[in-house]
Amino acid sequence: MKRNGIFILLTILSILSLTGCADFSDLTEEQSNLIAQYSAGVLLRYSDSYERRLITKEQLKKQGAEEVAPEQPETQTTPVASAVPTDTTADAEASQKPAETPGVTVNDFFQFDGVTVTYDSYRFASKYGSTQIRADEGETLLIVTFMLKNTTGKTKELNLMKRTDISYQADVDGEQYQPGISMLENGGLNQLSTTLKAGEKERAVLIYRMNQDKKGAASVVLTLSDKDRTAKVTLR
Repeated sequence: MKRNGIFILLTILSILSLTGCADFSDLTEEQSNLIAQYSAGVLLRYSDSYERRLITKEQLKKQGAEEVAPEQPETQTTPVASAVPTDTTADAEASQKPAETPGVTVNDFFQFDGVTVTYDSYRFASKYGSTQIRADEGETLLIVTFMLKNTTGKTKELNLMKRTDISYQADVDGEQYQPGISMLENGGLNQLSTTLKAGEKERAVLIYRMNQDKKGAASVVLTLSDKDRTAKVTLR
């Protein structure tokens, strides 16, 4: 911008010379002062180095006095690929569904070392064996029998007394029941405490009390479960 100011100043001096004012010695003091003030004003008006320049760059842009800046190549920006929206409805529905526990066999559910557990049979009755386990008036007993077998050559001790986390639910035509405490020699399957010699077999039962009209139930399903496993046995 200094070059523009100098150019304008030289242009002014040239005009003065053409109009017969080239002989500066003939100028009066007042005329010399006017020329000096005008020249200084031009320099101040366009000088970039003068912090109090008399005209701003914004004004120069409007007047077209600034040099045209070299055209900068357009910068092409690569569009950032946006994440494809996903339908979270299915995930939301899935998260609301309870986790399904894979079913296992009765034997795998108990996992006794060297002793197998298999479902044997079930029946409705008014009493169990020769014991004092009897159904009250208007009730019946659902008796589910399992067979324990020691498959090793060593004596095995079995104890489920401390397994309070196991559920032995019987579903009879949509109604749920839990077995009672059985005053049996081995405690029944839900309170099992017994010893099996090598190769020995033994029965263990679950006994449920319910209304006697359940003897004609169309569906009877036993579900053994804990926090890790589930075993289902369809009885009817």
